[in-house]
This record gives sequence, C-alpha cells and structure tokens, in this order.
Amino acid sequence: MPLTITSPTFIVLRAQGSEPWSKGAKDARRLTCTPAECGVNHTQIGGIINDTKAECVKCPVENDFCYANEFKMKPGHMVDPENISFTFYCPNPSACPGGNSSNLSLMCADGYEGKSCANCSMGYAISDSSVLLCTRCPKTWRQKALQWLSMLGKHVLPFALAAKSALAAPTAREADRARAAWLFSAVLLFAREEYSEASEAVQVLNQDSVQEEAKRSAVLINQLLSFATVTGGLLTIVAQTNAVREIKNWAVVLEICGATTWLMGGEGPSEGFGGFGVSSLCLLTDLGLSGKLWQAHLLHTVISLALVFGLMAFRRPAQHGLVVVVGLNCFWPGIFSYFGKYLYCYQFAPESAAIKREDTYDCPFTDSLGQRIALRIVMLVVFLVVALVWISLSLFPIYKKGDEGDKDPPLHVIFLSRAYRQSCRLWESERLMRKTLLTLAVSALPITSSP
Repeated sequence: MPLTITSPTFIVLRAQGSEPWSKGAKDARRLTCTPAECGVNHTQIGGIINDTKAECVKCPVENDFCYANEFKMKPGHMVDPENISFTFYCPNPSACPGGNSSNLSLMCADGYEGKSCANCSMGYAISDSSVLLCTRCPKTWRQKALQWLSMLGKHVLPFALAAKSALAAPTAREADRARAAWLFSAVLLFAREEYSEASEAVQVLNQDSVQEEAKRSAVLINQLLSFATVTGGLLTIVAQTNAVREIKNWAVVLEICGATTWLMGGEGPSEGFGGFGVSSLCLLTDLGLSGKLWQAHLLHTVISLALVFGLMAFRRPAQHGLVVVVGLNCFWPGIFSYFGKYLYCYQFAPESAAIKREDTYDCPFTDSLGQRIALRIVMLVVFLVVALVWISLSLFPIYKKGDEGDKDPPLHVIFLSRAYRQSCRLWESERLMRKTLLTLAVSALPITSSP
C-alpha cells in the first residue's frame, strides 16, 4: 500500500514500481512530489523527451527499479526512447551496461548503438574475434601501421613457421620429426607467445632424441589443438567479466594472464568496452572501401592464397602438395568460419512479444530467408570440396601403392599419415574437419550471446 498525503493539487507518494519498499535515508530521496497519475508498475518520462506532461506508460521488464519518474535497466537490456515499455535483449551484455531514464541515449556502451546495442557506432567497427564486439578504429598512422602488422602477422608467422618445419623433412624418416615440430609450433602460435621461443622449440624437437616419441606426441597435440579451438572463445569472454577486471587492479599475475587471453582472441586489452583492438573492417575503411563483412572475408582469403601460391612458386613441384596441406591447416578453419558470421542471428525479445515469431529475431548480415538458404548451400558445397581435396591427399598412397613399389610416398602423404597406424590414416583429416566445424560453430553462435 503506497504512502499518500492529501494536498490540494499534488500528493507525496512513493513512486510506484516493481521494487519493494525499504526503509532508510537512501530511499527517502525516492519520495517524489508528482501528480497522482501513474499507477503501480507504470512510469512517467516527462522532461526527458521535451514533454513535461508525458503520459504514464508501463514499466519496462528486466529493470533494476522503476518509479513514477525514473527507472533503470538491468545490464544486458535496453529500451527505445520511442517505446520504453518494450524491452530489448542485448546479444552482447557488455554492450548494454544498464541505462537509466535520466539519459536514454546512454543505454549502450561506448562504441555501440542501435537496437539491442548490436551495431557499431561511428569510429568503431566489428572486431575480427566476434561479430558482437566493436573495437575503436585507429586514428594515427602509427596505430594503423600496427593494425596492419598485427593482421598480416597472424597470417605470415604461423604459415612460415609451419612451412619451415614441414619442408625441412626431405625423407620419410625425418617427416615424423618435422610433423611433431610443426604441430608443437601451432600450439605455441595459438597462444600468441613469442615467436623466437617457438623457433627455439622447433629446433629442439628436430633433434634425434624425439624420433621415437614423434608419433605419440603428434596424436596428443592434435587433441590439444582441438581443445584450444573451443576454449579460445571462452577465455576471450572471461577476460571481459567484471570479476576479472576488478581482480586485475591488484593482481599483477592475473593482469599478465588477461593480456595473454586477449592476444589469443586477437583483441586489445579493452575489447568490447571501447578499447583498441584488431578489426579488418577498419583497415578496409582506410582504403576507401565500405567496410562490409564480405570484404574482410575476401581480404583474409586473398592473403592466405597469396602466401600459399607464393611459396609454391619457390618450391619444386614435388613439394607443392605439402605446401597445400600446410596452407589448409593454417588458414582453412578461419576462412570457413566467416560463413558462420554471415549466418549469425540473435533474439532481441521473447516470442510472446510479437505476433510472428520471426519479428523477435534479427540477422544483421542476411536480409532474407532465401539469402540464408543460398548461403548454407554454398557453405556446404565449399566444405565438401575442401574435405575431398584433403582426404584425397591423405589416401593417395593407398590408390598408388602397386605403382609406387618401394619408393617413398609423396611428402604430403608422409606428413599426414606417418604419425598414425595404417588403420588411422584419416585421423588427421578428421581433426581438420572437426576443428573447422568447431570454429564455424563459435562464429555462428558467439559465446557473448550466452556467456
């Protein structure tokens, strides 16, 4: 029962809303002299949109509090000033800090705007790590140069390290050691550690002492790589939580761990909060392009193909198959993951809030159902073609065994199968396909949607 005191024109009342009454000086400021117009679970936003006689409207759901003249949203939710009774759910909770009625324009964090705070504002662009994270675009030429070096380094360094280890094995016996070195270097690269340390580790693994352990180590490292593919996205989001940010203020060790996590996700230390990160769309905008997602996809594809064909031009034909294998293993999962970004959709309201179920979903990168169906068909065809190429490279010695005689099989076949028993020759193919599909799932279902 609200407390009321009769007066000629106004009544002093506790602002009606969804939060229960509590005693204390803190709640005294919430006693408001206002026209007795708003009932329970209704609010009035007069004076905010140039309307001092605004009508009472229903309080938005998922609010921290809602009184007759003010309200505040819970983090991860926002409202449109034109209709504050309709609550939008944010796919990236960090983009919606929980705005209040004193300034409805601050419903979204810096760098975000639009419905559900799912769009990037001016001067920001989608991060390479997730379609839901917006990063500030560089302004100075030094920042732009660092972004280009960072983006190109993520392509050149892993490919160079893997190709160096693989192509340094001219015989079948040495291929086992090269494979172990290549896989181990991929683990180091995935963690974005110093590449000088990775080179030293490769040299150690190329010694004769690891010859007997190469096969067993390669199998275990394969499983570790698959696990790292899944956990990389999780660690990226953990680094954005309030708990981690508070702990990092006094824990130097966790600060270092947080920096490592951000590097694993390809982000800057303030990603998702208006910080400086890596965005290919920013770089494309600087080149005079529109900065669409498909342009970033094309950019990464062209860079990957240029590296593969460029290396093939300097190697003898017998090593071309091995170069293709190394290129697919380095670049294919990341390139294919862009299909998941195109297909990403999020739900911004419960299905009961609209007449049609489709009216509660939004797909930022595909306008119609026909486009999504066509994209799925293209994605399936591309996946099957690449899988067929990879498996054919692995099965080559089986088809040519009678013709090859006692000769060693091609280098790419040795590289893919020598670490496994005869019955497990396709294990490497299964690992690549599994890693590709997991990367696709992470892109299509960003962890920020359900942290």
